[in-house]
Amino acid sequence: MRVGGERVAEPNAIGRTLGLLGDEWSLQIVRYAVAGVRRFGGWKQHLGISDAVLAARLGALVDAGVLVRVPAVGGTHPEYELTKAGLGLWPVLLSIWSWELHHVPGQADLLPRMLHATCAAEFEPVLRCRGCAGAAPREEVELALGPSGHFERSVPVGSNRRRTTGGRRTTAGAGMFTETMTLIGSRWSSAILGAAVLGATRFSDFERMTGASPTVVAERLRAFVDLGVLERAGGEAVGESGARPASYLLSAKGRAFFPVVATALAWGERQFPSPDGPAVLAVHRPCGKEFVPQLGCSVCAAALASRAVVVSPPDVPPTSDDGASSSQDPGNGHREEHCDGEDHRVVIDAVDHIHGGLADGVSEADDRSDPQQRADHVEDEEGP
Repeated sequence: MRVGGERVAEPNAIGRTLGLLGDEWSLQIVRYAVAGVRRFGGWKQHLGISDAVLAARLGALVDAGVLVRVPAVGGTHPEYELTKAGLGLWPVLLSIWSWELHHVPGQADLLPRMLHATCAAEFEPVLRCRGCAGAAPREEVELALGPSGHFERSVPVGSNRRRTTGGRRTTAGAGMFTETMTLIGSRWSSAILGAAVLGATRFSDFERMTGASPTVVAERLRAFVDLGVLERAGGEAVGESGARPASYLLSAKGRAFFPVVATALAWGERQFPSPDGPAVLAVHRPCGKEFVPQLGCSVCAAALASRAVVVSPPDVPPTSDDGASSSQDPGNGHREEHCDGEDHRVVIDAVDHIHGGLADGVSEADDRSDPQQRADHVEDEEGP
């Protein structure tokens, strides 16, 4: 690829995926699209986003094949539908939700709970190997850079990446995934995270693998230690003259982020394959097979399908079934009324949306009318 007459490395699946999902506005747009928002006004209502920023993000998601513009039903403004690739992002969103819920202070009071319709239990998604169905924590997956896995090709692509809010939720949408964005929302943070996941432990390892300056590496390592994603073992703090080298190891919190990395990378390789091969080669050590991530239910061990993932808002008992209940939209403080004979639960799904109709787990407004509120259940395939 040439930019300004100079040849530069072609972005790999990591770079293109991070360029898209490492922007919190884009991630929030996908989140609401999965829940059923289809119109410009619907995202405006829930995210408090400017017209220019929203238009740019929607355009980027269309260009990436995540959304497609479709003629409006009974209106003049176009609508947006998730493509099959867009629907395939639900394991990434589910993994982010689980990590933020269990590892980020304060999120337990804001994020909804998930129920597994198959076993009717509140659950956590468990990362496992599709080949053998065995659990796949980071330590049981062997990782190595693949043919396209050079770090210079993994630089996030795009100009739409926004700064995080420093842990403050400034609008209904901004700050929903604050710590996730701290890890993947900038070029050097995502590079440091990637190096740590691939096994870097020493300061010199991070320098060599990422190509970042010592100042940048020191800054990011400190931030990750403060966040609790890395633990410093031995030595002295980074940057102290004459100190013996310290090791920087993924903490339990850092290792728990691996499902986000694995599902996002798998999605990126499917959506943005490089002609010269994958960016990362992964093998599940217990079975010796190529590692293809799959999410399973922590309660019944069944493979998760999006049609069976049920959202239960944090302030509503999950067993209520009154047919006209009131629930809180996950994480933004808006209320919605379901008066269609269904209970308050909302199924996140579905490939059938491609052929018409995805559950509106949140209320949606067009550019001129009041929010329309509905919650239909449709079906989806197993994933990822």
